[in-house]
Amino acid sequence: MAWERRWFQYAILLFLAFIWGSSFILMKVGLKSFSSPQVAAIRMLSASLVLLPLSIRHLKGITRKELFYLLIAGFIGSFLPAFLFTKAQTRIDSALAGMLNSLTPVFTLLIGLLFHRTKTRWMQVIGVIIGLIGAMGIISSGETIALRNVNSYAFFIVAATTCYAINVNVVKT
Repeated sequence: MAWERRWFQYAILLFLAFIWGSSFILMKVGLKSFSSPQVAAIRMLSASLVLLPLSIRHLKGITRKELFYLLIAGFIGSFLPAFLFTKAQTRIDSALAGMLNSLTPVFTLLIGLLFHRTKTRWMQVIGVIIGLIGAMGIISSGETIALRNVNSYAFFIVAATTCYAINVNVVKT
């Protein structure tokens, strides 16, 4: 099967990187014609239409408990971040949005440690600290580091990445 071939794995990786990387630029382009809630709604509608045919056949096997967690995961992991990202991109560059999106693994580890008792190594903790320092540097970039230089819209992305992290931990557990 093609999935076992190394070239196919790299091709899929490049394809996914292109899709995820271009989403920030596409949001910015969409914001030229639509409001931020409209762009977020279009993103959610598009994703729903693409996933609907795949999900219909699996709906019968879902229990009430699983449905509750699926709704939480959908709301926290997709719906809220879509609106937070588009709101943020009304005032920040798509490149900055993409960089701040890299906070997701940092928050995933922190939330896992704090609320899900995830086991970790010291190297992971050091990586989290370095990631947080880097993110704070990006948010407060300017000639001098001061509270007045912080772009408050960057915190919408921080909130969205926190939502992603909560979602990853809920799905994992």
